[in-house]
Amino acid sequence: MQLTLRGGRTRTGLATGAVQITVRNRATDGSTKQTIQLSCDQARYTAGATRDKGRIDLEGNVRSKTYTSGFDGPITLNGAKGYVEFLDAENTRVQIDQGSSSFTPIEPAPAPRKK
Repeated sequence: MQLTLRGGRTRTGLATGAVQITVRNRATDGSTKQTIQLSCDQARYTAGATRDKGRIDLEGNVRSKTYTSGFDGPITLNGAKGYVEFLDAENTRVQIDQGSSSFTPIEPAPAPRKK
């Protein structure tokens, strides 16, 4: 898992302003399995019991765009608040509360016609 934080002003684990967070979950071969782009007005990091665990709470105009196989374009979630939780070194949980969502699944190709 790779985490990138951009924008905003950071002070003791608190980022304010136009905060952007990118989470890349990797497959076992090192390729990107899933990319999640988050934006919000404020984010607060809380450390966990170990270095690879912790949580980022998101507040204000939270927007999540998830790019993953099986969908044509991103899965978009909008809400008032949410969080990113680090479960272990390679897994994260992202949740957006109190909002809406949109996505477009990739339609399977039709089976070839028999002559």
